[in-house]
Amino acid sequence: MNGHLKDKFAPNSVHSLTSIVDATVFTATQRSYTEGSVAKLRRKKGNKTPSPDIVFRRLQELNLDQLLTIFDAFVVHTLYRAKRKGILDGPVLIALDCTDVPYYGKNRPPEVRGTKEKRGTNFAFQYLVADIIVAGERFTLAILPVPSLSHLPTLVRKLLDRVKTHVQVEAVMADRGFFGTEMILEFMSQKIIFEMPAPRNNLVQKHITASQGLRYNILDFQVNSTNGRKSVVTTLVIAPSPRKKKELVERDKEFVFLTNGQVTEEKIQYYISRYDCRWGIETGFRVRNEFWIKTNTDKVTLRYLFFFLAAMMYDYWLLANILSGWKPNPHYDYEILAREFREGLENMILTVERLPD
Repeated sequence: MNGHLKDKFAPNSVHSLTSIVDATVFTATQRSYTEGSVAKLRRKKGNKTPSPDIVFRRLQELNLDQLLTIFDAFVVHTLYRAKRKGILDGPVLIALDCTDVPYYGKNRPPEVRGTKEKRGTNFAFQYLVADIIVAGERFTLAILPVPSLSHLPTLVRKLLDRVKTHVQVEAVMADRGFFGTEMILEFMSQKIIFEMPAPRNNLVQKHITASQGLRYNILDFQVNSTNGRKSVVTTLVIAPSPRKKKELVERDKEFVFLTNGQVTEEKIQYYISRYDCRWGIETGFRVRNEFWIKTNTDKVTLRYLFFFLAAMMYDYWLLANILSGWKPNPHYDYEILAREFREGLENMILTVERLPD
């Protein structure tokens, strides 16, 4: 972030670039609004801390391309340090997810999407996110905002291009929201193995009924576009659900998924278990929320920045655990809790005298 803001500061600027970054990160450690958090920081550190208005004004000078460059550089640095500890050795599984951040403002920027009703609103900023889903390596690798009327397969291509600059991709795990002929063709054109749950439409339901009594069923399945102009043949797999019985809804006793991988009865359990790893991204969602800056602003750049910052702090929290010697375990008992990580950052900003820019 420093490099992209530095040229916007005059030599005689009252507030340094470091003070802007510190105020922003401090706000994230508070999980609160910029106004109250910066006021608290000013009480502790004096007028060297910029006002909330100055923080907002400076941060708004960043654009989306700069945010993407900042995030990519951060990921390169983070993964480099993780790899030195023996992490990320070889191809990894990637989860794709679309995440909504509810929007309640009266003025709706064009980037705000209409969504299903959630937490009292039908509008949200939406983000396409790629996470590693290997236990202990669940870094967020790439993020792209999803504006209204966007073409999702095009965004997925751009996102995966960024991911492939960081890691080797073994396969991509997607949810039902990515189902569609164009999306499947996009995965295939990139020679990427994918897995995604099949929609429970009438044709799929007929195959499920016909598979009763079979342990597994593996068959060719043609997916047609809505207008009928495109089609693609992929593999439909019907198998017992990998989830625990107590977590099952009655209609989800079977795990029914589509893939372009070479599925055999010998490999089917491997395919099922690796998709089961996708549920681990819920941990990432929860921890990212630990670093979320609250805001009512309709300024798109600030909205994007706050989401990117939460993901960066999540990645750095995971890196801090890896560097501390933490090893993945079934209970996900981390050496450093997210709360402890936030408190450590807060204490550093409050007590350490930073060098001038």
